[in-house]
Amino acid sequence: MPRFINFLKYALVMVLLVILIFFILLIIDVKSNPGKIKSVFGYVPMTVVSDSMSPYLNSGDLIVVKEVKPEKINCNDVISFKLEDNHIITHRAVEVFKNADGLKIKTKGDANEETDDWEVFSTNIIGVLCLKIPFAGYFVKSMASWKGIIIMMVIPLFAIISGELREVLSVRENIIREGR
Repeated sequence: MPRFINFLKYALVMVLLVILIFFILLIIDVKSNPGKIKSVFGYVPMTVVSDSMSPYLNSGDLIVVKEVKPEKINCNDVISFKLEDNHIITHRAVEVFKNADGLKIKTKGDANEETDDWEVFSTNIIGVLCLKIPFAGYFVKSMASWKGIIIMMVIPLFAIISGELREVLSVRENIIREGR
């Protein structure tokens, strides 16, 4: 049984190292390509930074947006899109229509009185909201910093190392006790 526990500890360390390397590479990629949207298997994680969709979405919520074809968007879907200045907005689609310029969507934040001043072109659509996790965005934002990555790695590694030290010290005590 102790061999299996040791295997699990080392497997956990290896998984944590792979996660650390993944986060480091992702942060480097995000910082080197700030205008590019990062997608993982067609899903884009984002953090809500305003209360324009309150009470449905609140500042600090983590949302996951699924990339979809613009034609699949319906009225009342919550969509994320880029404005011309690369600013990302997540609002509710209130009108979907086609004109000579192609598919366009009129949007509105749930907390706003009026619809938005812009019309969203199909080329600016990131996707449709498929998951929201309240307040998890704060955690993700903190873990995306170098300090967060270090904390995320140091605490589990400290727990594993302290467990190993306790085991070594208890074996040492048993040896000393039996040696008397």
